[in-house]
Amino acid sequence: MDDAQLSRYAGTYRSATGVELVVTPRDGRLTLRQGRTDAPLMLVARTEATFVAPQASGITVTFRIESGNVTAVVVGPGTGGTTYTKIGGE
Repeated sequence: MDDAQLSRYAGTYRSATGVELVVTPRDGRLTLRQGRTDAPLMLVARTEATFVAPQASGITVTFRIESGNVTAVVVGPGTGGTTYTKIGGE
């Protein structure tokens, strides 16, 4: 995927506990970081909605897509994890 295709995933996501993740397209991949200061994880696409972070073994990042819009992301091991709701675009 190129940056234009990945741009729909870009934005800030917030968990129920207030933790924020920032997703940004860069060089045909997505990066994910907690807040605005942590070092980003590079994400590799497995499907349209599912990505993995090779540097974070066992972590799956699954985007929820409703009517063509990304509404949330679930981050965690396998199919479980923490849900972060999209609160804004980049």
